[in-house]
Amino acid sequence: MTRSVLVAGSGVSATPGAVESLVELAQRTRTGVFNTCCAKGLFRFDDPAHFGTIGLQRDDLLLARLAEPDGARVVATGVEADEIPGGIPGHWERFDPRALADLDLPEKPAFGDRPPLYAALAAVCGPLYTLTSTPLSPVRAAGDLAAALHTDIVVTANAGLAAFWLGRTFPTRQSGSVRLPVRANHDVVAEVVASTAAVVVVCGPGDNVPDVVGAEGTVVVEHWSSTGPLLDPDQRMAAVENALSMGGVHHLEIGVDVDDVAGLVEVAGPVTAWGLA
Repeated sequence: MTRSVLVAGSGVSATPGAVESLVELAQRTRTGVFNTCCAKGLFRFDDPAHFGTIGLQRDDLLLARLAEPDGARVVATGVEADEIPGGIPGHWERFDPRALADLDLPEKPAFGDRPPLYAALAAVCGPLYTLTSTPLSPVRAAGDLAAALHTDIVVTANAGLAAFWLGRTFPTRQSGSVRLPVRANHDVVAEVVASTAAVVVVCGPGDNVPDVVGAEGTVVVEHWSSTGPLLDPDQRMAAVENALSMGGVHHLEIGVDVDDVAGLVEVAGPVTAWGLA
């Protein structure tokens, strides 16, 4: 049987009914799904249908076994060219997310093994989710946000290293819990702040600080840098949750070693999302 895999992009999240159709299709046919960073949260991070996030580093497609034709059927739905650095490979099929209910895929008794990308990244990042040293690991910082925040709070960041860490290591539990830019000049923070009642915005060193003055909802802007205050994980999340409970706009400086990408670069090559390489 020909191996099939789905790649979902921002167009799935933006199309009414497409997320539900994709989830039903994947579960019924036992087809693994990769998402771009703009479509995180289609499945829980630990769902067997979730094969991982691609489009962030140079070797993502290679390690995901998506870079070259190998007899597999790769179906991309809702994926914009900007979501895959270097462009969408020519052997990928394109499928309209509005018609996912009509996509014909063979039904299998079980999900296949995830390609090497998932295990390779997990080997690097897994131990860092429980690391308590300061400045915080960005993996710990992203993981704690995902675990502690309520379902009606959205985490977001514009293009930069902070967005890379969210895209690579934010363990999603529901669709829409994290929103990241499609392209370098996409001001996704402004979109989220304008449409969401409670938002956590993450900025890295050198990022343009978004203008959230006058925002009507609750906005907490976390500034991640290795020179920020050395709060341990509990202190940091207490500060975030306190700011969210008060409402309004708040800025928090947090000591996070956001530049420490060496371990991930060793596994999957340089960061290429949004032209960061």
